[in-house]
Amino acid sequence: VFYPKLIRRRKSMKKLLSVALAIVMMFSISIIAFAADKPAIELGKEYTVTLDNTTLEYTLTIPEDGAYRLSGSLLDQKGDMGMASVTVSDDNSSFSLVSLYYWNDPEFADMPIFHNTEDEDIFMAKKGSKLTVSVGSGEPLFDSDEEIKFPEVTVKFKIASVTDLREIKIGESYTVNGEEYFLFKPTENGFIDIWSHQCQNISVMDTDGSIYTGYSGADGFPVDLFFEYKAGEIYGICVESNFDENGNNLDSVFHVVDAKTIQPDIIDLEDITVIWGDYEYVSPDIYPLGSFYNCSELEYTIENEKVATVEYDAESDMYVIHGNRPGKTTLTVTEPNSGITREVEVEVITRTTSFFRSIFEFISNIFNFVFGR
Repeated sequence: VFYPKLIRRRKSMKKLLSVALAIVMMFSISIIAFAADKPAIELGKEYTVTLDNTTLEYTLTIPEDGAYRLSGSLLDQKGDMGMASVTVSDDNSSFSLVSLYYWNDPEFADMPIFHNTEDEDIFMAKKGSKLTVSVGSGEPLFDSDEEIKFPEVTVKFKIASVTDLREIKIGESYTVNGEEYFLFKPTENGFIDIWSHQCQNISVMDTDGSIYTGYSGADGFPVDLFFEYKAGEIYGICVESNFDENGNNLDSVFHVVDAKTIQPDIIDLEDITVIWGDYEYVSPDIYPLGSFYNCSELEYTIENEKVATVEYDAESDMYVIHGNRPGKTTLTVTEPNSGITREVEVEVITRTTSFFRSIFEFISNIFNFVFGR
């Protein structure tokens, strides 16, 4: 997480907010090119540019499908603060970003989150892709009592092919310590599930720049990343290990399996409350998440249709529970391939009851906050 450190404590809060807003805008939106011509850059060659609140753009042509490393650094630190970024993108996707910054306020000299003057990132790209490499420094800030400009910065950057990544295969398990990138090179079409009870994050990037992140392992469930793959494509897998209470990385194991072999085990759905004459959408989750590719369409039945009914809504691709009259009934959701089911209570209440329940919940939350319950 990038925590910008830009002005000294003696600056006003208004100026601090202006600086923070500018940084968010700088690193969250596409950088505007100032030059119509984009000179080409070569893989493996280092470039050094000096920027004074400006942005330079270059063109990079990808020679082969595969993984590439973007690295960047600030060569000097002039003044109290400085920042720059190097981005790789095309018209549709952002492939890579390196954010560089420093804040030399002596009051925060011992806080490493205020300095990131050297960094790198790995991304996937397709042969023949013409990517834009943007190198930019801070823009003038507005909406403050005094105009602030970032000092001139000198940035060194390089993009190089990566050839030393481990390749993962279906049916195998792997150990990581820290953050590590892997390659997945399927020879046939299929469905993959990568999961771990120990790793913190798992994500995949294809050569078109699309990135998918695994679902977090909450409530005892593992971190779980699943996706459909195509023969002949190359996928980059980023895995981040767990760490101890001191922040030290731990050896963490993740598993690579054929998602079509995973049997669904649990349908996750909570009790449902519907206001009389209104409706609620339901969207259960099935665990393990990778078993999605081994499931059929879920079947929904309601015990007492005088109280509530259920129907499929094609526009949202979800099921809708309609509250027909006050009362309680049972909704049963079944996955037909495995036969697993989940029963939840459906309660239909009046708007008056809903209003008083909301008031009670609000007062209860206040008491819990005040008394620390």
